[in-house]
Amino acid sequence: MGIENNKYVVFDLETTGPDVNRDYIIEIDAVKIEDGVITEPHK
Repeated sequence: MGIENNKYVVFDLETTGPDVNRDYIIEIDAVKIEDGVITEPHK
């Protein structure tokens, strides 16, 4: 089974930096992919 025959969601996190003790998430985005095609982009 290849990646083109699956359904999944890809997340993108934007942070203020790489330090988990000092920095924080400022934006979250996601897209749904079915059979290798984006079917529900963030709006």
